[in-house]
Amino acid sequence: NGAHDASKAFEALVSPAEIAERLRLDLWALAGLCEAATRGLRKPNRDKAESALGALRAYLQYFHGVSYQLLRYRDYDPVDRLAALVGETETVPEDEAQRAALANELHRFSEVARALSSEVARRADLASVPLDRGEVKALVARFRGGHAPVDDA
Repeated sequence: NGAHDASKAFEALVSPAEIAERLRLDLWALAGLCEAATRGLRKPNRDKAESALGALRAYLQYFHGVSYQLLRYRDYDPVDRLAALVGETETVPEDEAQRAALANELHRFSEVARALSSEVARRADLASVPLDRGEVKALVARFRGGHAPVDDA
């Protein structure tokens, strides 16, 4: 099977520690982008909320192509639900109650993403490797058009 051979070749090139570190970084950035969208939705400025939601949407595409496959099977469901929620939200809701509900859902997911990142950090491969917050900020900034406030990462 060619796919199996490619998978084995990839595993030979990338260590389990590197894989775990990538997943931890990407989950932490996902949490930061969820929080940025949460804050945007809780403020009256629609443009900032749209921008933050667009950054989260773009990041989810990146995440699905890179780190999604690194998740444990049981962790797919919350990420799938987030992707569906963000995908179904074409624009920021006009209704304040709907905006608040969306903000609350994104905030809850940011907590889930941070918890998943913490689980990854407890793996033996990463037990003594600190999270590179500078790398998290750079990743968040890449999807927010170069703007990653300190509290987002």
